Order: sequence, then C-alpha cells, then structure tokens
Amino acid sequence: MLLVGIVGIVGVGAGIGLQSVAKTPEQTDLQLAINAQCVSVMEQMRATSFANLSTQAAALSGNMTIPATTGKTYACTVTVTAADADGDGTNDSDFERITVTMSYQGSAIETLTCYVMQP
Repeated sequence: MLLVGIVGIVGVGAGIGLQSVAKTPEQTDLQLAINAQCVSVMEQMRATSFANLSTQAAALSGNMTIPATTGKTYACTVTVTAADADGDGTNDSDFERITVTMSYQGSAIETLTCYVMQP
C-alpha cells in the first residue's frame, strides 16, 4: 500500500510537469535549442586537440541567434583554464577545464563544464 502511495505521488508530479511543458511549447523549444547549441559547442571543443583548446575557445566565443526565428541574440563564452587533477591544490599543466556559457542580456542561462587531460 505504501508503494502505491509513493507511485501515486510521483505520478502526480510527473503529470504536473508535463502539463507545464504542454502549456508553453515555445519556451520549451527555445530552452532545448539553447541547450543543443551549448552541447554542440562543447562537442566541438572536445574534438579539438589539447594544444589548440585556447585558440578554438576564442573562435567559438561570440554572439549567436538561437533559433533564428526568435530574433534574440545570445552570447556564447568558452573558457579554458588549468585545473587540479589530483586534488593537491595545484593546477596541473596537462589537465584543463572547459566551460561553455550561454548568456542573454548579461545573465547566464546555460553552463556546461567538461574536464580534459592531455593524452
């Protein structure tokens, strides 16, 4: 009986979430488009050789319209910084953090972070 109650509570929560998505499909589509663009930029960074990460980050940073029908311009900022791989408090030269941030009117709305190690 307890399990039925828990499943019922989860079902109600899922139903409410689906209703809110159904009520605002344009906003949902826009959020998915922003997320897809952020993931696309991160994939391009991950496909870049370790030595060229900073150059590629500069090339991928800039303003873009997502999707073109909204007419809104979003700022994409890609940063590459040294990171601490072994937890000793010192950044390692062969370990870097890539951060992709999508912003609108100065406010960050989506951020992805990935760590890469030099092979």
